[in-house]
Amino acid sequence: MPTMILAGGELERLHRLHGVRSGRPDNSRNGAGIKWGDLVKRECGVSEDTANRYRAMFAGAKKRVPMLNVPELLGTPLGQLPEPKRQQLLAAVHKATDGKTGQQLMWDWNLAKRPQGSEVRGGNTTKGGGDDTPEASNSEVIVAGKREQTRQLTALLEEYLTDRPWNACEKTERQKLHGLLTDAAAAVKDTFK
Repeated sequence: MPTMILAGGELERLHRLHGVRSGRPDNSRNGAGIKWGDLVKRECGVSEDTANRYRAMFAGAKKRVPMLNVPELLGTPLGQLPEPKRQQLLAAVHKATDGKTGQQLMWDWNLAKRPQGSEVRGGNTTKGGGDDTPEASNSEVIVAGKREQTRQLTALLEEYLTDRPWNACEKTERQKLHGLLTDAAAAVKDTFK
């Protein structure tokens, strides 16, 4: 998770460096006449939506990690920071994000809306208790949760097929990912029978 946030910081720096302004699409061009989406695709290999999501994550983290607001750090690429500063920064961001997924942080930091029904926990939610509506069983709640997980996985895979983040990984990581995706595809295909 710290990687997404720190990537957002680098994208924010790139955004400022190229003088990209918000507003109409024709304002999203730097002095060289390139659109922000084209710039991040060329420089970082990610889509404009992903770049904006990472920048939003960085903005959310800045409110929770004071070290991210230090001007010296904002103007310096992460790779050019002295090692002790870089480690201190990584530790601070890791502490703020520990144990959470990017989606959970976006929900917690009000950067994204939770899907309808994502907070369903089951049980009688009526105040009076006299409602004749049947209570959801645990199995129904579990099934609803699994359906939501599948929708989230599908959305993540669609995004990854666009951004192809595995291109930045070592061959062994790509092979492991390939094996897991092959197994998952076979397991899903088995449900068609």
